[in-house]
Amino acid sequence: MLVWEAGYEKGGQPFTVAVAEDLNPILQVLRRLLWTGLLLSLLAAVLLLLVQRWLLRRGFRRIDTVR
Repeated sequence: MLVWEAGYEKGGQPFTVAVAEDLNPILQVLRRLLWTGLLLSLLAAVLLLLVQRWLLRRGFRRIDTVR
């Protein structure tokens, strides 16, 4: 819950205005975004490792014929 509160005075009479907002919908969207970003990062890391492995094997295959 996000609350904003301020005190004012009008005509010599002090009063307070408070406005509250539920942050749960925003937090749910942020949580979903975090998990999506984490999943995509892990997927990209695995893909990069597989491509790296393939490139190294391909490169060393040429050297194996010389050996």
